[in-house]
Amino acid sequence: MKKTTKQNQKPEEKSAVQYKRMFMFALYSVGLLIVFFLLFYAYILYTAASKRLIYMTKLNDVIAQISQVVDNVRQAHILYNEGFDIPAHELSKKDFIPKVLIEHNHLRNIYGGEILIGSSEPISNKMQTKTSPTFKLSFQGLSKEACIDLAQMNWGDRNKGLLAVAIGSVNKKGEDAAFHDVDAPRQSSEIREYMGEDGRVHRTMEYLPEKRNLVKPGDPYMSPPFRRSDAELGCDCSMSNTCSLALRYTVFKVD
Repeated sequence: MKKTTKQNQKPEEKSAVQYKRMFMFALYSVGLLIVFFLLFYAYILYTAASKRLIYMTKLNDVIAQISQVVDNVRQAHILYNEGFDIPAHELSKKDFIPKVLIEHNHLRNIYGGEILIGSSEPISNKMQTKTSPTFKLSFQGLSKEACIDLAQMNWGDRNKGLLAVAIGSVNKKGEDAAFHDVDAPRQSSEIREYMGEDGRVHRTMEYLPEKRNLVKPGDPYMSPPFRRSDAELGCDCSMSNTCSLALRYTVFKVD
């Protein structure tokens, strides 16, 4: 009996062997591609989950910082009748601000942005029998995503001393729209002058557009928390981390 060798294989047998090898190679290549795709997909999921975890951790940390600063500033005013406009390092010396938030005599949040604290107009109840000082604070350096998420949070109500929440951005001059608007009326007016046909200067009062970046407890049109659509409009810092969130509180309950 003769053995079949490569030299004496029939053309049909050679074609079958070559086809089998090509099929096995294609199957092996497809298997490698599937494994590569699964590994790549797992890497994408892992990266996204890691980024989300880091984001949520920082967001929870800044929420805790805001609550702590509000409580500490309120306590400083109750005990020392100060705390709104005194330097941050002085508040730190009196243990009202954690030293970890102080950087070069400025308050810094976990995002690296500045924390502003300032006084606002006192507020009284309807009967004018109780009056309370008020203060405002702003957390700067927020991403648009963080600003939107913080704007949709519940920062309290009138019973907890909350008067207003504002969102915005910090421009190149360092002007903070949220810090400015948080103690302003939601709609303001201004007097404009114009020359009449009689040659005299006339004055008229014009109402400015309502602020869509400001919510106040009890406001029939925009009360906290922000709706997501309004938060997306108010947090207008695009991709840069220049958004800010401002809050205004009373020291004492007046209602």
